[in-house]
Amino acid sequence: MFNEPLVTCNAAAKLHISLSNAQKWLIGNLTVADKTGVDVESYDKFVAGVKSSKAYNEVQKVVNHGYLKLMHPTRPNPGRLLDPFLDPA
Repeated sequence: MFNEPLVTCNAAAKLHISLSNAQKWLIGNLTVADKTGVDVESYDKFVAGVKSSKAYNEVQKVVNHGYLKLMHPTRPNPGRLLDPFLDPA
C-alpha cells in the first residue's frame, strides 16, 4: 500500500522537487500503519530523506526521523528517539 508513494517521494527528492505535503502524509501514516509488504529499501531511502527535508525545523526532523526508525518494518530502532536523553547522561 505504501510502496508507490514511497517510490514517488524518493524520485521527487532525487530531482529536488519539494513534496512536503506528501512527505508529511507519509510520515503520519507510516508511523502508525501496518508495514507488511513495504519495500524496505524504499523505506530506508525515505527515512534518510527526512533528515535533509526543508519542510521541518531541526527538532521536528529528529522526531520524525526517530519515529520512522522506531517503526521500521524489519529493524525497529529506538536509538534516534533516545539520543536526546542519553546525550546529557
